[in-house]
Amino acid sequence: MLSVIIPTKDRPETLPEAVSSAAAGLPNGGEIIVVDDGNAISASRVLEGRAGPETTVIDNPGRCGPSAARNAGAAMASQPVLIFLDDDDRLVPEYCRRIFDVVISSPDVVYGSAAHIRKRPGRKDLVKGSRDFHIGRLDSGVPLDFKHFGTCGLWVLKAAFLKSGGFDEDLVINEDTELCIRLARNGAVAWYDREPGFMVFEGRSARLSPEANLSRRLHAQDRIRCYRRILDKHGGYLAEQSPRLKKRLTRRIWKYWIKSIFQRNRPANK
Repeated sequence: MLSVIIPTKDRPETLPEAVSSAAAGLPNGGEIIVVDDGNAISASRVLEGRAGPETTVIDNPGRCGPSAARNAGAAMASQPVLIFLDDDDRLVPEYCRRIFDVVISSPDVVYGSAAHIRKRPGRKDLVKGSRDFHIGRLDSGVPLDFKHFGTCGLWVLKAAFLKSGGFDEDLVINEDTELCIRLARNGAVAWYDREPGFMVFEGRSARLSPEANLSRRLHAQDRIRCYRRILDKHGGYLAEQSPRLKKRLTRRIWKYWIKSIFQRNRPANK
């Protein structure tokens, strides 16, 4: 019933934990697909002896990048529901079962996500994203602001995902937001679970694998290109359905345009 898709790029310390967390809650017949996106140490080697028969490791056959890697995993998936998990995070064990229950009880729901636990070193865990006024079914009457989610923990029916075209491979950031906008524009009903479905480890990737953190290394001009692409595709729709999101993307364009000026004018290291 469920396929967990885990793209991975140079995070050998955290990948086994992500795979184990997915396996812990996977229902019978479920599968885990790890997509090696050009790792320095192959994902197969990292997971050798540490993953069960439900886990398949494939090499990304197309463009590099998280969107293309997720699309490759989705294309290989044999189950009707896709769950996306980042290689430095973990699923809560019962999250897969809760998704399964939603799909069975509400067959018109197409995609969804949940609150998450933010693990903070030396500090108390924090539950993020419990949108108290919009829990459960999010149909056409719920504002778009409540129907776009981050990639980690996002789940979607495979048929709807493929029909929509999957993740936009020209986007290296905010590809999750853009996919959700596209699904909402197509009238897809979403679901939001107030109970945490996954765990995010604050700052862990930056400490363990700083070179693998694409979003931190991305040049300002590349960010601007991604924000502009989203606005080019959905600007009119956002103006009507989510002016706040459109304003946020526009502000980011200006922010990184200013930053790009400083990057161009910064003296080269001697």
